[in-house]
Amino acid sequence: MPLQIPLPTADPHADIAQYVPLLISSIEGFLQARDVWATADYPAAYSYMEDLKSYLVETLPPVIPEYAAFATHWHSNSKVGSGSALVSNAQTGQETGFTYRQSPAAINDLFQFEVTLSAGTYDLQLLGAHSSGSGKINLYVDASLVATIDFYNGVTTLNTLDTATFTIAESGVHQITSEVIGKNASSSGYVINITRFSFKPH
Repeated sequence: MPLQIPLPTADPHADIAQYVPLLISSIEGFLQARDVWATADYPAAYSYMEDLKSYLVETLPPVIPEYAAFATHWHSNSKVGSGSALVSNAQTGQETGFTYRQSPAAINDLFQFEVTLSAGTYDLQLLGAHSSGSGKINLYVDASLVATIDFYNGVTTLNTLDTATFTIAESGVHQITSEVIGKNASSSGYVINITRFSFKPH
């Protein structure tokens, strides 16, 4: 089945800008996948691939506006900053059939990832699953708090959508950080189940 990506309208020598989003997507879709690298090499490989994306954006202008349309980050590729490693959690009925979470889950668990966006206002949508054993997170963009999200629900609810709106002043690579800050009084734990993050202009 063909991928739903735009066909280039000129060769790279004539219009390199329209190729950069394709290169970024190929890096995120393949070169930043965990199963491409040896387990011990993955953290360094992920970091180098982030540097490669930055290099493409900075070296092949003008390309930044291409990123205002839409961006997706799969949580399986997030980097753990504090706490246990991310593990897959099979969820029949969830988009892709999986969520990912730090396990065992604890307060102060933290994960991060980077996304390249143009300056502007965005809706950041988290596709995940809420449950009775879930915690609360603070969500930051470039160290600025943009939302506090409670993943608690009395019964497990798949394909939940939590949205945070934020504004960035400068185009470039921006860091998204999530930290578990506690839990609902009714919750039995700190689990944060997420499948993907989507960025759309507000």
